[in-house]
Amino acid sequence: MTRILHDRTTQLMRDAAALAAALPDLVEAHPEGVGTVEVMGGLDVSPARASAAMHELVFSRRCAFSARDGYLLHIWPAGGLPPMTLAERRMLLAMAAIAARDKLCGEDLVTAAAEAAGVGRAAKSLVTRLALKGVLVRGAAGWEIAQ
Repeated sequence: MTRILHDRTTQLMRDAAALAAALPDLVEAHPEGVGTVEVMGGLDVSPARASAAMHELVFSRRCAFSARDGYLLHIWPAGGLPPMTLAERRMLLAMAAIAARDKLCGEDLVTAAAEAAGVGRAAKSLVTRLALKGVLVRGAAGWEIAQ
C-alpha cells in the first residue's frame, strides 16, 4: 500500500514540475487561459493527471489561478497577468501607452484607450472585466493600471 501511494505521489510531483516548467509557454500559446484541456495537450496526460497537476501548483502556491463555484478554471505564472481576451488585452495596452504618453487618468484615459483600441461602446464592460481581474484599480482620479 505504501508503495502505491509513493508511486502516485512521485508521478504527481513529476507532472507538477513538468507543468511548472511548461506554464510560461502554455500561457503564451493560450493567452485566454490555461485550463485542464490545455494542460492535457501540453503535457500529453489524462484529464485526471492534468487536473491533479494544476491543483498541486495552486496548493503549493507556485502559480496564480482563477476559480468559479469551487472549480479551478485557469492558472498562470505567479506575478503574471491573468488570462485576457484579445479585446481586453488591446484595451489594456492602449491604456498603458496613453497613460505613459499623455499622463491621462480616469474617464479621459478610458475614452482615449477605447478609441485607440477600437472597442467603442464595449469599453465600460472591458474596464469592469479588467478591474475584476485585478489589472485596473479605482484611484482618486479614476481608473488606473494596478502596479
